[in-house]
Amino acid sequence: MKEEIYKIIRNNPDLREKIGNELGIIESSVYGLAKRKSDKLQKFSVVKIIMEHTGKAEEEIFETVS
Repeated sequence: MKEEIYKIIRNNPDLREKIGNELGIIESSVYGLAKRKSDKLQKFSVVKIIMEHTGKAEEEIFETVS
């Protein structure tokens, strides 16, 4: 996941709350996941929330591996 996406998550309480609801954790815990760059944020259901909230495509969320 791109650093920009982790930053968006850290700086957006509404997005953190939506992700927290999906993962069954509180919003502040989502902040910690973003700070640690946790793999839990790469679950498809979470990525879908990020895509809907930011308007970004999947290719814009993840780093390109070459």
